[in-house]
Amino acid sequence: MKRLVSQFAWLLGCVLVILTTGPSCRDQNVSGASPPPSIQSPTKTTGVGSPPQTHVDRTAPPAREPGPARPETAQMLEKTRKEVGQWLASFRESGLAPREISSLADIRGYRLYRRRYFRQAQVWFDAAVNADSTFEVPLYNAARAAGLNGDRRRARELLRKLAALNTPLAKRRMAFAVTDPDLGWLRPLH
Repeated sequence: MKRLVSQFAWLLGCVLVILTTGPSCRDQNVSGASPPPSIQSPTKTTGVGSPPQTHVDRTAPPAREPGPARPETAQMLEKTRKEVGQWLASFRESGLAPREISSLADIRGYRLYRRRYFRQAQVWFDAAVNADSTFEVPLYNAARAAGLNGDRRRARELLRKLAALNTPLAKRRMAFAVTDPDLGWLRPLH
């Protein structure tokens, strides 16, 4: 019995070593599909006879489902507002840092945004911006959603706040704004 336990422990150790030293699934394209062109950088080769490598820009916003906004009722928006209020109150009571709360709200909003529920997503993005107005990602996402919802004045205001941060991530997001299809309404102004 002792021998069986030691063999099992050895086997478990080997499996853990393999799992912890192997490449992460985040570093590999598990699905086999190529990333959207918006986050794909030029192909580079590593040497003679080696296959080309595609590098993904992880700071680029992921693509959303194509198509127009999905219909959203007043009840859906009211339910979302109530959920956001309860959610924010519970996290503030728990002692989470404002940046963490902002990040979590942004993630919830982006799930809706990717499925084209832009008005509900805007509620989450606004909550994220209110939790931490210096966090670049929710500012950019809130501007995109505001523009798609027809509130272009609010979108411009959020983009100005983002540009004023003058951080490397803010500069990257502003560079993406130039080619972002969801901010296409801005281009005639440039």
